[in-house]
Amino acid sequence: MQALSPVTHQDSRRLALLDHAAACFRRLGYQAATVRDVARELGMTTGGIYAHFGSKELLLTAVYTQGVEQICQHVLAAVAAAGPEPANRLRAALTAHVEFLLSGGDYAQVVIRVLPDDAPETVRADLVALRDRYEAVFVDIVAALKLKRGIDRRMFRLLVLGALNSTQRWYSQAGMPPGQIAECMFTMLAGSLEDRK
Repeated sequence: MQALSPVTHQDSRRLALLDHAAACFRRLGYQAATVRDVARELGMTTGGIYAHFGSKELLLTAVYTQGVEQICQHVLAAVAAAGPEPANRLRAALTAHVEFLLSGGDYAQVVIRVLPDDAPETVRADLVALRDRYEAVFVDIVAALKLKRGIDRRMFRLLVLGALNSTQRWYSQAGMPPGQIAECMFTMLAGSLEDRK
């Protein structure tokens, strides 16, 4: 096994900066948040932020990259643990996605709330590529499912992702826990699957 590289002061400072930027973008919204807001929370100057990231747009791209990486790792680990049965892998992906999204993490909220079309054109293609990288996880899961005749795989996948991502808009901690929400979604989607024998 390859040894992990030690985390340098530079790495930890960059991660702290990303953490604060994600929190700021989540709280204020990307459009309203400024580099000055992020710098103030960190006790840095705006020049210090720009030394790490050349622009607010590049800071957003770095936050988005971190968020996509986190959710990919979480979902892929759950899918791998679910075994080879495609329906079990779908169930695991639904649960992992909902739990990650509703955990309250700032990165997940930025990835869900900041749509590529709402970002500056200079980074839009990068955000689309990151989104597509995550969606590819579901492309593979849906491709392996035994769907009933007439069910379009692309529409099934888009429906799944849309339903998953909308949970953060209506979720209440006083209601159903995230795992139970995912199980309800799976039960409804299971009607589109061929009967397992």
